[in-house]
Amino acid sequence: MADLKANFESLNKAQRERAIKEALASRGVNQKISSFIPQDIDPTEESVSKWLEANADVFGLQTEEVPQKPNVDPAQAAAYKRMTNTVEQGVTPEHNEDIMKKLMNANTREELDAVIKGSGL
Repeated sequence: MADLKANFESLNKAQRERAIKEALASRGVNQKISSFIPQDIDPTEESVSKWLEANADVFGLQTEEVPQKPNVDPAQAAAYKRMTNTVEQGVTPEHNEDIMKKLMNANTREELDAVIKGSGL
């Protein structure tokens, strides 16, 4: 039973070392750094990459800075802002022009009162 446990631990250790060395190689980093990676770090490429980025200054590594791109086209953002402002203000230029035309075309006081009441003024 002890031999089985020792075999398992040996295989587990070898597999971990291989996975870490592959992760380091894929980033173009010297594989000797693997001896400094703590045992609690998962031997996945993602975990090793995060650890390397956190400790890049210790080993003199250059980290890749990926420029952040906006998720929205600036023209679409401006159009959205204009629409939002219009909705918040509640009155569009077309609405004002329409009310003015109706006011100017009213022939009776009742029509004028109906236009004013319907416009929300």
